[in-house]
Amino acid sequence: MDRYLREGEAAPGYTAVKNHIARILASTEGLTYAYVYQIQPDGCQVLFDIDTKDTPGAKPGEVEPFNEGFGKYKEALLAGAEVDPIITNDKYGRLLTVYMPVKDAAGKTVAYAGADIDMKQFVQDMRIFIIKMLAMAFGITMLMCALAIWYADRIFIRPINAIVAQTEAFNKVQPEHWLESREWQERQPVTTGDELEELYNTVSGVQENIAANVKEKLATEQKLKQTEEIKRQAAIIAVQNRKLEAAIKQADEASAAKSMFLSRMSHDMRTPMNGILGLAELSKDQEMSPEVRATFTKIDVAGQYLLSLINDTLDMSKIEAGKIELHPEPVLYGTFLQNLVDMLQVQLKERRLQFKYQLDKELAAAYVQVDKVRLQQIFTNLLSNAIKFTPVSGRIEFLTRVTERDAKIVKLEAVVRDTGMGMSEDFLQHGLFQTFTQEAGTARSEYQGTGLGMAITKNLVGMMHGTIAATSIQGKGSTFTVQLPLPLAAAAAVAALKQSRTVQAVTGKTLAGKRILLCEDQPLNVEITTRLLERQGLTVESVENGQLGVDKVAAANPGYYDLILMDVRMPVLDGLAATQKIRTLPRTDAAKIPIVAMTANAYEEDVQACYDAGMDDYVQKPVDVKLLYGVLHKYLG
Repeated sequence: MDRYLREGEAAPGYTAVKNHIARILASTEGLTYAYVYQIQPDGCQVLFDIDTKDTPGAKPGEVEPFNEGFGKYKEALLAGAEVDPIITNDKYGRLLTVYMPVKDAAGKTVAYAGADIDMKQFVQDMRIFIIKMLAMAFGITMLMCALAIWYADRIFIRPINAIVAQTEAFNKVQPEHWLESREWQERQPVTTGDELEELYNTVSGVQENIAANVKEKLATEQKLKQTEEIKRQAAIIAVQNRKLEAAIKQADEASAAKSMFLSRMSHDMRTPMNGILGLAELSKDQEMSPEVRATFTKIDVAGQYLLSLINDTLDMSKIEAGKIELHPEPVLYGTFLQNLVDMLQVQLKERRLQFKYQLDKELAAAYVQVDKVRLQQIFTNLLSNAIKFTPVSGRIEFLTRVTERDAKIVKLEAVVRDTGMGMSEDFLQHGLFQTFTQEAGTARSEYQGTGLGMAITKNLVGMMHGTIAATSIQGKGSTFTVQLPLPLAAAAAVAALKQSRTVQAVTGKTLAGKRILLCEDQPLNVEITTRLLERQGLTVESVENGQLGVDKVAAANPGYYDLILMDVRMPVLDGLAATQKIRTLPRTDAAKIPIVAMTANAYEEDVQACYDAGMDDYVQKPVDVKLLYGVLHKYLG
C-alpha cells in the first residue's frame, strides 16, 4: 500500500488491481462508486478511485475531506475497526456506503475498500409498496361500506318503498274499485319476516277492508236510506278508524325497531373505526420516515372521512328530511384542501389521470368558520365522480379562488372540470340532483352507486347558503361550479387553533398522577385508550364489564379514582346500569366522582340516556383525541 501511495500507477501491479476493481463496479447493478482509501486524521487518502461516467476518480495520494455523515465513524475508522453501513445525502446523491477493512498479514488494518450504492431505486420500491397497501385497504373499506348500503337497502328501503308505493296507488284509485285494480293484483309483496312485513300485511289488510267496506257502503246506500243503516255505516267507519290507529301504532313500533337497528349498526361499525383512527393517532408517537408519517396522516384523514360516510349511511332519515346539522369550526383552508387532494392521489394514479390543482394564495392562508367534514364531503363527491366517469389518461381540474371578500366573509368559487363521458341535457336538467338517480345507458352500466351523492351535495351546499351549477357535453366532459360564502373565523378562535397545533392542549404535568378507571369490554379499544391516557401521564386500571367496575369502586378508598371512563354496551352489566349503581354506593365520593361515557352509540337519545343515568359527560367513538383530552382537563386539570 505504501508503494502504491508513493508511485501511483507506476507501481508494479497497481494497474491490474485498479482494472479488477473497475470490472467489479461495471458488473454490479446499483453500485455507483468503488474505491480504496487510507484513513488519515485530515481525511481519506486515495489509493484507488475508479472513474465513472459523471465523476472522474481522484489520483493516488490525494486526500478527500470527510463527509458530514462520517463524523461519528471517524474514530472507529482511524482505529481500523469495522463500521456499519453509512447513509449519506450530498452532492453525489443519496448513497449507502459500505467500508471493509483491508488487513496485512499481521491482521492490522492498512486501508478500507469502499463501495457506494444508489438509494433511489430502494426508495421508489418502498413508495410503490406503500401505495399498493393503501389501495388494498381502501378497496376493502369501500367493499364493507357497499355491503352495508346493500344490506340496508334490502332490509329497509325496498320494503318501505313498496309500502309507500302501494299507499300512493291506493290514494289514486276509487276504493270500491281497489280490489279489482291492476295495482292491487300486481302489488309487490314484502317478505322480510319482521315488523316491516307485519306492517305491510296490516296496511294491505286495512286497504282491503276499506275497499270492501266502501263498496259495501255504496251498495247499501243504494238499497237502504234509513237512519239505522246510516248509523251502522258510521259504526263500520269507527271500526276502520280504530284499525287505522292500530296500523299507525304498528308503524311507530316498526320505526322504533328501525332506529334500534341503526343504533346497533352504528355501534358495530364505529367500534372498528375507533381502532383504525386510534392506531393512526398512536402512530404519531413512533419514530418513522417522513414518507411513512405522511402515509399515516393520509390514513387518518381518509378514516375521518369514512366515518362521516358511515354516519350518513346509518342516518338515511336525516338525509331524506334534510335535517343534517352543521358544526362549524375554525379551519385553515389551505391545509384543509391539501389534505383532501392528498387523499385522492391514489385513485388519480390508479387511473393515470392528469390532475391540475390550483388554489390562490389569499384563500390558502384564510381561516374560515365551516363544518369541514361537510365541506370535504361536497368536494369529495364532486372529485370522486370526476375520477369515476373520466377514462384512463383523461384530465381533471380542481380550481378554487376568492371572488369577493370583506371583514367577515370570504366568497369561494370552486370549479371541478373533467374530460369524462358527460351527461345528457335532459338528465342535467331533471335528474342530476335527484335522490337515487343515475343516468341510464349502456355506457354507464359499469358505474355503480346509490345515486345519493349529488343530492346530498346540493343539500349541503344549500345549508351553507351557497349554490351549485353544472354544465356538460356528452362525450367531452362536465364542469361543476360551487359558490359558497364562508365566514372568517374570529381572531380568538384562530389563536386557539394555532395554540392547539403547537402546544399540547392538555399537558402531562396537568394530568400526571391522576388515576382513571376504564370500563371497556373490547380489548383493542382498551389498548388504544390506555396508551392515549398514559401518554398524558395518567395511571389506568381497566375492567371488561360494568359489574367489575362497580366492584372496583366499592372496594377502593374514597378518592382513589379521579375519573371513570364508562362504555355503554358491555356484558354482565351495561354502562348505564353500572353508573346508577356507583351513584348509589354508600361512600363520600359516589355522587361527585366524574363519570364520562365513551361509546360508539351516536344518537341524541343515547347521549340523553347517559346524562339521565348520572354521567357527567360524553365522548363519542371513534374518539377525537383532542376532545378526549379536553374533557379530562375539564374534570382533572
